[in-house]
Amino acid sequence: MVVDRKTGNPPMIFVPRAAMSVTGGIQPDILRRCLGQQYRENGLAARLLLTYPPRQPKQWTEADIDPKAETAIAELLDQLYELQPAVGADDELRPVVIGLTPDAKLAWIKFYNAHAQEHAELSGDLSATWSKREGYAARFALVIHFARWAANDPALETTDAVDVASINAGIQLSRWFGHEARRIYAILDEGDESRERRQLVELIQRKGETMTPRKLMRSSRHWAMATEAEAALEDLAKAGYGRWVIPPTSTKGGRPPRIFVLNGIADVDTTPANPSKIDSCVNVDGVSAPADDDWGEL
Repeated sequence: MVVDRKTGNPPMIFVPRAAMSVTGGIQPDILRRCLGQQYRENGLAARLLLTYPPRQPKQWTEADIDPKAETAIAELLDQLYELQPAVGADDELRPVVIGLTPDAKLAWIKFYNAHAQEHAELSGDLSATWSKREGYAARFALVIHFARWAANDPALETTDAVDVASINAGIQLSRWFGHEARRIYAILDEGDESRERRQLVELIQRKGETMTPRKLMRSSRHWAMATEAEAALEDLAKAGYGRWVIPPTSTKGGRPPRIFVLNGIADVDTTPANPSKIDSCVNVDGVSAPADDDWGEL
């Protein structure tokens, strides 16, 4: 990074390897406003690792962090802080180059080629994101390698090179963040109608994947009348996210209320049963991650 001004003290600032890491949380609507087209086009958005975990209700717990775990984490970080850069012939600090074990290199080449093929088929924001994911896989692998080193992992093959376990972990993290990018970009681009459908599906998921109009009214103030709640559920049924089920009549007689049931795990990650009927709905989970024999779960 170079800052060169005619006025100022000093007039020129030169940082040879400028880098900054930022982490935090932000509301989706605020992110949508802040991360506009300008920051997608200049590459800022592609450099962010975005994740949007499903909302979970809070539950009281007496559980606490094990003091032994806290001590182990502190010792691991202390060990990592002890890492020192190399010193060049000119007495300048230089990064330490860490290579790959033979098995790790084979795994990296397989990922590199598969990732390049995926990237070639993308365009726009996802193409920009995929161009950064390759480097992130290597960075994750390096972080994992030294975390294992600092924790004295007995399975670590060598301290001088990243082994296949660390490379595979870095690749899986990169792929997972790529999948999250697909979902989140779709959420950022959705319209009002699409957003309302997605939020309703997420609400039904949190309530056990079934819903009645009366239960929906009790779950959210957004639907004040039974007719409005039933119309919202009917809209989801027509869009293919679920179906109506009529329970059998009880021994007491009477007609039980029909129940809306999501289709399978019909969340925002799942393609609706009849997507042809969807007008403006953005299926943020329907854009599934690329198939790959090495795909794993975190």
